[in-house]
Parts: sequence; structure tokens; C-alpha cells
Amino acid sequence: MDNNKFDSHNFSPPVYKVNPTDLLNCAHWNVRGLNNPAKLHSILNYYLSSRFSMLALTETKLSFSSARYILKSESTTYDFTTFWSCHPTSPASAGVGLILDNTLAKYIQKVLPWNGRVLSINLFCNGLKWRIIVAYPPPYSANNKDELFEVQKYLIDLLESSRIENFEVFLLGDLNCSIDNRFSFSAKDLRLLQYLHTNHFVNCYALDPITELPLPTHFYKSNGIDLSSRIDYIWLSPSLPFTLLSADTVDKDSPVQISDHSPISVLLDGTFSLISFMWAVDSINVKLHGNPTVVGSNWTNISSHLIHINSDLSSPSDDLVLPSLFPEDVDTRSELRRMLKRFKRYIYSLLSISLQQLRSASISKALDDKQIAFTDNLKKFISSSLNRHRKCIILDKVLKQSPSGAILLTDPEDIKREVVYYFQNIVGPSRSPYQSLDDFPERWKSRYSPLPLDASIYNDILAPITESEWLSTIANAPLNKACGPSDIPYEYFKHITTGEGEIISPLLWVIYLDPLLTELTQSASDPYIMSHHSLTGLSPPQSIDESYSISQLTYMDDSTLIASSKSGLESLLSITEEFYSLNNISANHAKYELLSNVESGQTVIFHLTPSLLNKVPSLTLTTHPKRASFRFLGV
Repeated sequence: MDNNKFDSHNFSPPVYKVNPTDLLNCAHWNVRGLNNPAKLHSILNYYLSSRFSMLALTETKLSFSSARYILKSESTTYDFTTFWSCHPTSPASAGVGLILDNTLAKYIQKVLPWNGRVLSINLFCNGLKWRIIVAYPPPYSANNKDELFEVQKYLIDLLESSRIENFEVFLLGDLNCSIDNRFSFSAKDLRLLQYLHTNHFVNCYALDPITELPLPTHFYKSNGIDLSSRIDYIWLSPSLPFTLLSADTVDKDSPVQISDHSPISVLLDGTFSLISFMWAVDSINVKLHGNPTVVGSNWTNISSHLIHINSDLSSPSDDLVLPSLFPEDVDTRSELRRMLKRFKRYIYSLLSISLQQLRSASISKALDDKQIAFTDNLKKFISSSLNRHRKCIILDKVLKQSPSGAILLTDPEDIKREVVYYFQNIVGPSRSPYQSLDDFPERWKSRYSPLPLDASIYNDILAPITESEWLSTIANAPLNKACGPSDIPYEYFKHITTGEGEIISPLLWVIYLDPLLTELTQSASDPYIMSHHSLTGLSPPQSIDESYSISQLTYMDDSTLIASSKSGLESLLSITEEFYSLNNISANHAKYELLSNVESGQTVIFHLTPSLLNKVPSLTLTTHPKRASFRFLGV
């Protein structure tokens, strides 16, 4: 071939406009068991570092109970979803799974696991129907050949139904069979590969740069001799609208390796499709093996494909000089392969440049967006900076503004003090106009003033505990109880049945609300009178009439005001509003409920007594339906 001449077609290098969502990075790995935490860590690192869209795992050896918790917490942190298929009776010899990025998982329509050998997932994505199949048939042997044929039949039926239902298929797995060293598909254990080849599925594999043969994925020893084979596959539907950009596998001596199988990965581009062109080239290679003279006519077909591609491509640089990629005459299969490899390397180099430019542009845009979010949307800035789901925010640095300038606080005590000061003052000053008890109105001054008490009432409480009291307490304590770390017998505390909070909380409410409740009881102008007859004697029958005045009922922070007339209730509401203003309380009038013996649904306006403390002139409430339920005293 004359490599110094340019082809008359004048092919121009392409400009790729690659959208990151159009790139699919897929991989498969036979992990030989997932019950080792070190393996799980290595697999997770491999998945995250390679940024896979999907990672198929075979021979997981997981049971149904253990698969439920595998990578469960990590899936939330790193935004992916896991799916598993476990063998019902022999999990140690089977099991498949799939780690799927959530950008694809949201399109899932159906998940179908089958006997720990097959996992099928249907996705409806951007108008396309995808079916991801992860498979692990058992190896061929006299003991399990029936199961092998059953799995192969199930897979062939599944692939056939995918073709009929117009699903685009991703088949990933360890198929436990190899055709690299065979020349026919007559063996029964190769029926699945025969179906894939007959229906023109695309076989993705990495090539050895020296031998130009597919790289092996399985390494083992037989009679002390190191052997290898290729039994791990990634097959794609021939009509899948993705272009195979690259296929790769990990070297057997790589520190990534965790089993005797190497992972195989492929990078697919969905921006344009050359799969049909790639299959045409593969068909030519097959024909050349039997009839080399067919090259001339087939090369014309390839050339027409390339001319069509050339019309859609534009040059990224006017001064870029291309080597002669397409010779005028191609006489042998080896020359055609070298020519296509040169063209492939050229395409890869251009794509690498385009991807690098895309990454640089994406990084610049992300930095600009983060700068804008820092100014306009701090919540978005924090979420994007964390790159994970936010559970809590730890304040370890605080920038304090002062007249002398900004001060960065890093000491935990200084930060705590500044945060407390901030939240103590963020609500603003008190709304109460009084600064001390002496300035209170006479009505409230008496309620908040200390009650006159005789100090002698505390004498019994402050008296020292006598010896007889100690002896009586110890004598009445239960016996045979184990001591705790303090060596104090548990029986000392057995009679303490009420928690500290159960005593203090009601006590605080009593202290806090006592002025209001006392004022409501003593200043009620028209309280509700409850009367009844009390029997005092039977022979002869005697009784007396007893009555009680009720103006309020209170439980904790729930209060009910009771009056015999509208004016009496207005007086109680006025007292309550003054108490709220005095104690800097904001009452939610929308939660007020009104019960009355008048017709239900009637609107009532209460006119409150104006004062320096009461700024609410009136309240409008609607009577509650008699048969409707409502909350009463916290119940």
C-alpha cells in the first residue's frame, strides 16, 4: 500500500458533541463470592473510580437474607441501586446482581430474578425499551448439564421475547463457555452463543495489542500449568443506538483483582451509531476466510458507508494533516485489518480530545454555578459541595462580623458562645413595656410578688436524718439484689418510680401559669356555677345543696375558659391577653375552639377590654358543631 497518497474522498475528522448522559460505561465481574467485607470494599472502589453506569456481578454466593443488606447504606450515599437474584437451594454455587446508577434506575419498569442464575431488568428510557440481562449458567459437567440446558433455554427464550417485543438488550455475565478455540457451534453447551451469533448480537471484547486476539478473562491452573480462557462476555443488540468506543479488561496481576476472573468493561456512545457499519466489517472478515476475492466488491460497500459518514463530519482544525487512511487497493485480509485499525486509532484520538474539552468545560461551568450559588443560594451551594445526602451540618468555623473587622472563630467554646448569643437575640427585644416587677399594674404585681411564708415550715425538711429513719429504710428494702458499679444495692432506688421529668415538667407549668389561673379564678365576673345535692343523712333523709364556681380548666399548657355569659367570657379573654403580653407569648387565635348552647355554626364577636397590655380589640369565633369532635385538655 502507498501510504504517501491521500484518499480522493478527502475524509474530514469528526467533531463530537458528547452529552455525558449519552455515554454508558458498563462492566461485568465474576467476583467469586460477596461474603468478604474486603471484596465489597474493592468492588465499591472499582465502581466509583470507573464511574460505571452499570456493574454486573456474577457468582455472588449470596442468600436471600444476606443480599437484603449488601451495599444498602452505600447505595444511599453514592446514589445507586442494587438488585440481586439468589439461588433458592444452593446459594454457594450461584447468584447474580447488578449495581445500577440512579440516573438509569429511575426508568425501571420491571425486575425479574430467576433461580439465582438470571436477573432481567426492563427500562423505558428516552423512548427506547432496554432490557439488561445478567446471567451465570453453571459450567458444563455430567452433574449439572440438565441445569445448564435449562438456563440456556430460559436465556434464549428471554432473548427471543426481547426481539419480538422490540427490546434493546444488554447481556452481561459469565456464560461458562468459550468459542475462541473452536470452529463450529455444534457443541450443546454453545447453543446460547450460537443464538447470539446467528442473530448478529455484538460481542464486545478487549484486543491484545500484540497478538490482535481477544484478551482472556479467566485464569486457572490445570496439572500445574497456567491456562486462561474467555468466558466473561458483554453482548449488545445489533440495533442498539450506541457506538462501542472502547473495551477494556483488568490485568490479572493488577491490585484490583479479587478473584480468578478479570472484569470486562465497555464504553458506549449514544450520540451516533456505527454498529451496523462495524457488523458489516465483521461480516467481510468472515467471508474473506473462505473467499479472499470478494474483497473488491465488499470494499465498495464499506467505502460508501465511510463517504456517508464523511458528509456528517467537520474538521476541528484547518491545518490538521491526515495520513492516508484508505489505500486505493486492498488485496489481503491483514491489509484491511491494519487500515481499519489505523482509522480506529485516529477516531479514538479525536474522541479523547473532545472528551477532555468537555471535561474542562464541565468543570468550568460547575465552578461558575457554585460561585453563583454561594451568593444567591447557600442551600444549593452546601448540597453540591458535600456531594452526598446532607444529614447534619457541623459548625467548626464561624466568621464573626465586628466593627473592627471579620474574626474567624475556630475554638469550640467560642463557636458555642457565639451561636447561643445569635439565637438569643435573633427574636428581637421583649414586647413587654415593663422592665421590673415594681412597674407592673396592680392587678399583676400581686400575682407575681412572692407570697409571705413562715420560714418555720421548712424546719422538718431541713432536719438531719435520724438513725432510726436510716435503719427503718434499710430494713424495709428488698434483699438479694445485685449491686451496680457504685456498689450501692438496687433496692435503695426501687421505690423511685416516677421519672424526674414527670415531676419537674408539671411543676414548671404550675409555677408559670399560677398567676394567670389565680387571676382568672378570683376576677371572673360571671363564672359557670355547678350545683348538686349532697345526701347527709338517711334516717330521716337529709341533704344540702352545694355549688362550685368554675372559670377555667387547665392541663399542662392547654386551657379552657368557662363562663355563663358572653360578657363573662370577654372578661376572661381580656385577662388572658394581658398575661400573654406580659410574658411575651404569641397566642394562636386560629386554634381557639368555641362551644356554646346556642345554634352551632354561629359567628360570635368578643369585644375585649383595651389596656396598656392588651392590644387585641376583639376576637371572632364560630361556635363548634355539637356532634363534631375536638381536642379537649390535651386529649
